[in-house]
Amino acid sequence: MRNSNKKYLISYGVSPLDRAKRAFWKTAIYPVFPVLRNVAVPFRIISGRYRRQRFPIGYLRKNRTARDFAEYLKVIGFIKHPIALKDPGQILSMRKLVGLKYQYHLRVFKDGEVRGHYEKTPECHAVAHLFQLGQEARTNDFLELLKGWIAKDEPE
Repeated sequence: MRNSNKKYLISYGVSPLDRAKRAFWKTAIYPVFPVLRNVAVPFRIISGRYRRQRFPIGYLRKNRTARDFAEYLKVIGFIKHPIALKDPGQILSMRKLVGLKYQYHLRVFKDGEVRGHYEKTPECHAVAHLFQLGQEARTNDFLELLKGWIAKDEPE
């Protein structure tokens, strides 16, 4: 293998097709997506979010901040989600790739609630991703990854 960067290989796969898809999204879609989203949602070209997505996980513990949580997520392999729609009250959106085809996606809200799901990536399955086909809760996976950060009930 020419690329010895294991993080790259784990995150994005090694097939030439996967690398080409990733390059296309990174150069052509990521830079313009925020503008397209901000135009498409008000004109109802794509649906905006009027409520939070499914799959609540819990709440950030009282002594934890969203900023510290984001730093922790980076350490365990999460990255900012470059093309996600925004739910009302959302302050953070990050994902952890599983190859190029799947991802764990987390959202944090102003009230400290954390929601997340496992899904197909938009880079590999754009239509399925857009229509949320195949999303799974995977709550136990998230709770295992986020030990010490999440309270199951709303903090007092």
